[in-house]
This record gives sequence, structure tokens and C-alpha cells, in this order.
Amino acid sequence: MKTTKTFKVAKSIISALLIINCQLLIINCVAQGGASINTTGTAAHNSAMLDVSSTTQGQLLPRMSSAQMNVITSPATGLVIYNTDCNTLSYYNGTFWVAIGNTGIVSAPGVITGNTAPCQNATGVAYSIAPVSGATAYNWTLPTGATLATGQGTTSITVNFGISNGNVCVTAISSCGSSNANCTAITFLPVPSAAGTISGTIPVCQSQNGVSYSISSISGATGYVWAYTGNGFSVATGSNTNSITADYSVTATSGNLSVYGTNVCGNGSASSTYAVTVNSPPTTASAGNDINPVCGVTTATLAGNTPSVGTGSWSVVSGTATITTPSSPTSGITGLAVPDTATLRWTISNSPCTASADDVVITTISCCNITGTGGTITSSGGRTIHTFTSSETFAVTCGGGNVQVLVIGGGGGGGYTGGGGAGGYQYNASFPVTIQSYTVIVGGGGNGSQQLGSNGNNSVFSTITALGGGGGSHTEAGNNGGSGGGSSGTLAGGIGSQGNNGGSGHWGTTWDGGGGGGAGSAGTSGTSNNGGHGGNGLANSISGSSVTYAGGGGGAGTNGQSAGVAGTGGGGNSGAVSSGNGYAGTANTGGGGGSSGANSGLSGGPGGSGIVIISYLP
Repeated sequence: MKTTKTFKVAKSIISALLIINCQLLIINCVAQGGASINTTGTAAHNSAMLDVSSTTQGQLLPRMSSAQMNVITSPATGLVIYNTDCNTLSYYNGTFWVAIGNTGIVSAPGVITGNTAPCQNATGVAYSIAPVSGATAYNWTLPTGATLATGQGTTSITVNFGISNGNVCVTAISSCGSSNANCTAITFLPVPSAAGTISGTIPVCQSQNGVSYSISSISGATGYVWAYTGNGFSVATGSNTNSITADYSVTATSGNLSVYGTNVCGNGSASSTYAVTVNSPPTTASAGNDINPVCGVTTATLAGNTPSVGTGSWSVVSGTATITTPSSPTSGITGLAVPDTATLRWTISNSPCTASADDVVITTISCCNITGTGGTITSSGGRTIHTFTSSETFAVTCGGGNVQVLVIGGGGGGGYTGGGGAGGYQYNASFPVTIQSYTVIVGGGGNGSQQLGSNGNNSVFSTITALGGGGGSHTEAGNNGGSGGGSSGTLAGGIGSQGNNGGSGHWGTTWDGGGGGGAGSAGTSGTSNNGGHGGNGLANSISGSSVTYAGGGGGAGTNGQSAGVAGTGGGGNSGAVSSGNGYAGTANTGGGGGSSGANSGLSGGPGGSGIVIISYLP
């Protein structure tokens, strides 16, 4: 009974003290703005809502297992408990529970593998880590604007990025909480910068190759795309780089060139267009015909062609001349030197295409009449005459103009019965000469023979050639030549290419040879009564008097028949019937040699030598 009363008294005293203490605490809390729990009555620190102090006791938080912690309904961010499984304090960070002060609970993830420089707005970019021992889950965080497409809570994720750089981070989670985060920085690879200004060659020409173009390197570009709006353009070297060479086809057209950079993230902005003008090759130049020598003239008019493409210009290549209007195809020329040879060039250009050029030659001569040397010089009728009976040179020493020229080849030699053909007859009444030397060759007559006579030799002046006469025959056809040689038997006479044919022979009770051809007529054929007669020559007055040249040699008669008679113009007669050698053609007439008489051991006569005669007004 006493014990009961004592307990009740003690209980009452303790209750009273607690009430008093609580009142004091309440008053202290109100006064200080925070609560303090201590045995000294010290007020709470102004910065603390609850200030607990003791040197002999601690504070106990709610204690629970991991399973109990994880089923707390809607835990508040910052909620703190003591995890009895892990023996650590844990707080809720709004997403998961984080262990406080015990980083050994679960290790931080290792290196994050994946693309650290993806493109902006890239999707499905993969990242991964090696599994962490003891981890039951993983938490990934991303840069602003990025979304986690797949894999949250696992070691491998895919991400859809936005446009902001940042970090991809991951923490390992166990029943005791979360590890420290491991992060990798994400810096987006931008598309290439805008292309700069193109530099290169303009204008260009159709068919031009190896033309260079370039731009400065584009930041971020791994490739380059060049584009051209015209036709006939192709990149020859440097494709996909910032420096190229290009080829233009024969049909290429003008256009605009541009370029932009590329990389895996896309294309950069293209350069401003670079206008390329493609020119056509110029019209083929024609300077006109050379201007023939004109006495004393110091002016001329050119005759170049008018270009349809490009522009033309005259220039002096050599000689003395002044061009009045260099850009005119028909410009006048003054100041020509006399005598002189001036070369002028008409050039048609259309840059950068290769120019086309053609030359015209203008020859002037002094006003003195023609003066020349060489040969035997005579005069007749006011004309100067140069007679050449042997080979040498005709030289014009002053002036120039047209001369008369007669060239006679050497006569063919007579054969055994066939008369020799006359030398070729070549006459030019107006042959142009200038101050220079001209070669003169006088052909000798062909040798007579007991068989087939030899052809005469050619005579030459400058570009004029008179052929030697054809030799007379024995038992075959006469030779071809200036005029053809006479034949023997029934064979045809030789053919004359600058005169007439030789006559054919006769075979029967008599054996009569044909006459050699002449410049004026053919040799006649042998008959049963006589040998063939030589063809007549042609008369010419170039020497100052009329002289007949290039007559054919006579053919032989046999068995008492008459011998053939030589043609007029230096031909040789046939030898006496059955007993005589043939007669020679007259020297310097080109006459054919006469045949021998029809007797063994006899020879035809040699042909007469040729001649060259030049005549002009001094």
C-alpha cells in the first residue's frame, strides 16, 4: 500500500516536471524561431529549425530494411532513413534512394563507350558501359533536349539528341543506393561551314583542258561537291577536294560554277556562283593571195577574211610596210620598200582560245626595165635576146616582169633504118621573172646507132622542161620522146609527148624505115617506094628572125628505094641507099638524126643539140 502511494507521488512529480519542461521548450521555440533539445536549456541556433545537442547521447532516425525503404509511398525528396541492410543513411533524391557517406556500397560505372561527337538531332545513338558488380539497375541522364529512346535502367541505351551539347551520365544502383555518376561530354559535330569564294581561270575556250579552280578549305568538311550549270564541263582531277582541274568539251557552253562542303552530318551552304564564260575558237584566218610583183608600187590593199568569231589584226612579219588600219581585213598598206618582199600576218583571236593566223607576201620591184646576164646577148626590134647553146645561168639583175622563152630539147639519134625524133618544143610568151638567178640546161642530141638510136637530153629553163627526142629504131618500135623516133619493119613509131609521133616502117619486098616525128608534124611511114620522111618543125622568131626548130630525121629506103628526107627544122637526112651513115641533126635546133642506109655496119646520125632563147623588152 505504501509502495503504491510512493509510485503515484513520484509519477505526479515527473509529470509536473515534464509539463514544465515542455512549456519552457515551447517558450524557447517561440522566442528563438527553432526548437532545441538539450539538457542545458540552450536556445536553438537561429539558422536551425531543430537544434539537438548532447555529449552523451545520439539521435535515432527511422530504421528499416531496403525492402521497407523501397515501399515507402511517394517518398518526399530529401526524406532520410537508416538502412539496416546496408548500415548506412540514405536519402531520396526525387528519383531513387542515395546512400550517404558510404561510396563502397556500389562502384561507379566505368568508361561510357559511344559517339562523343554525333550530329545535331541524331537519333538512335548508342552508349554502353560494362556491368557494375552488385548493381541492380542504372540511371542515365542526358543533355538538355535529348531523350532516352531505349535502355533506361540497363547498361546499354539509345539516345535521340536535340541541338544542345552536354553530358551523358550514368550511375549504378543497388539495394543500398546509388553510386557516384560517370559522365562523357557530348559535343555535336556541326555541318560544314558555308563555302567561300571560288577563284580560277575565266574566260575559257571550248576544248580547253586542265583549267584550275579552288576555294579555301571549308571548316568541318570531309568532302566537296562541285556543280556547273553549263554543258561540256567535267572534273578531271581533285574530285571531292577544294582544288580541282576541269576539262571543257568542244561543245561546252558558258555557265555558273559552285561548290559546297559535306560531312556525315549533311551539307554546308554553297558558295556564291562563279560565272564562267566559254569562248569558241576563232574563225580560221585567211590573209588572201600573195600580191604579185608590181614595178615601183609602194602601196597595196590587203584582202583578209572577216571573222565571224573573234577579232582580227594585221602585223608586219618581215620587210618594210605601214598598216593603215590594223583591225580591218581590207586595210591599206603604205611605205612598201622597192625592191622588197614584205610578209604581213592576219591574226584572228578570241582569247583564251588559240589564235588563227595566215600570211600574205607582197613583192615589189624597181621601175627599171628587166636587165639580165647569161648566154649570148643580142638585140632585135628593141628587144634583148639571150641565146643559150650550153648550160649556164640566166640572172635578172634589175627590174622584173614577163619574158618570152623558147626551150628546145636535144634531138633523138637515128637508128638502123628509123629516123630520130625531134627534141621537145616548149614556148612561153609571158613567163614572169624577178631579180634572181635561173638555171639553164641545154640538152645534147642523142647518139646515132647501128641498132636503136639514143634519146636526146632534156633542156630546162626554170620550171620549163623540153624533153629529148626519141631515138630511131632497128627492128623494134621507135623510142618515145619530145617527138617520137621512126620505127623499123611494120612496128609503130615512137610517141611524141611535146611534138608528134614517128612514122612506122614498111616490110615487104623492100624494108623501109619510118621518119622521126617533128614539132610541127608526124614522121611519115616507109613505103615500098621510099623511106619515111622526117616530120617538119615549127618556126619561131624569138631570136629576131624566123627560125624553124625541131624537125624529124629521115628514114632509110632499101633495095634501090629512095631514102627519106629530113623534116624542116634541123632534121638529118637518111644515109645513101644501102651504103651511107645517117646525117646528123643540125646543132641547136633539136633536129632528129637521120637513119643509116640499109646496110650492116652503118650508123644513124646523131641528133642536133637543143637551145634555150630568152627575149624581153629592156
